[in-house]
Amino acid sequence: MNKDELLKIYSAYLPYDLLFIEGVTNAIYRLKTINKRTDGFVRVEFSNSKIAISDFIEDEDGNKMNFKPIIYDLSYLTKEIEYKGKMIIPMNHFIFKSTQEAFEGLPEFNEHLVNYIKYDDVKQLLEWHFNVFGLPESEYINKATLTNK
Repeated sequence: MNKDELLKIYSAYLPYDLLFIEGVTNAIYRLKTINKRTDGFVRVEFSNSKIAISDFIEDEDGNKMNFKPIIYDLSYLTKEIEYKGKMIIPMNHFIFKSTQEAFEGLPEFNEHLVNYIKYDDVKQLLEWHFNVFGLPESEYINKATLTNK
């Protein structure tokens, strides 16, 4: 994905306290701000309890930043996830236009499902940190499989 696509995706998560992992130290940081400069470069700022740090989504040499968002894969919609210290099954919180329409796309968990839920439900998926925008697996860390080392 290019820097403008990532800018749009990361921006959607700004109100929802999204965490990122830094690839060298595996330190976890909160997404704080995203700024697109006049030269087109996008600076992303992160912080944790100790420091604030920033990086460009992509620099002038084409190097991508060494931070990845920590989000759930859509396959976890029907599984228990942790949210604010409680275990929930996200799928139980949605009302679909039609049960048949909603469950037609479930085996693949692609954008098909998002077509059948309300806008407020999409916002809820963002709040729960789901991969709503179809980021490739190489571009994020699956929150469900992340282990504390």
